[in-house]
Amino acid sequence: MAKLILGPTGSGKTTFIDNLLDLRLIKEDDLIFGFEIKKIPFRILRFWKKYKKISKNSVIHYNILNKLTKLNKNYEHDNLKDDQILKIILSYKNLFDEVIILVSPIEQLLDRAKKRIKIEKNIDERYDNNYWINILKNTYLHNIYIQLFKILDELEIKYKILYSSSGDFKPTSKKNILQNLEGIYQEYK
Repeated sequence: MAKLILGPTGSGKTTFIDNLLDLRLIKEDDLIFGFEIKKIPFRILRFWKKYKKISKNSVIHYNILNKLTKLNKNYEHDNLKDDQILKIILSYKNLFDEVIILVSPIEQLLDRAKKRIKIEKNIDERYDNNYWINILKNTYLHNIYIQLFKILDELEIKYKILYSSSGDFKPTSKKNILQNLEGIYQEYK
């Protein structure tokens, strides 16, 4: 069954997926990045682009700040509910056996955004450090997470929340998100 890994830039989505690859729980061919999912009016045109279709074995890597890149602005409210790519992904909810939401301390996100060179290891495009630092500094991430939980809860999609810090992933909960963003982890109960 498919897996959906959600989090902002630098939250550890790729590291989490690499762990699954190392354990041979998934195949690299099944990996789909959010930008590879597009709604195209004429499906026959799909072969011209690098677009991929979600299937039962897909592992979707999605940046929950994607909508901000399209707007080129930093809004605090209602970003995710209008995110067309997220809507397309969630329309496949019956395929997902696992939905993972990653939350990392904001300071670590900023540090990773500052040091990052490439968008992803298998994507040669340069990561726009200043742009993403600006997005992270000017976005109220707690609100983005609240929106995400609301969307998933309304769609009755079950999910796990993991605190991602220094390559380690620990279970956390909705009520701890604000503390997690501040770099405080409390044992999950």
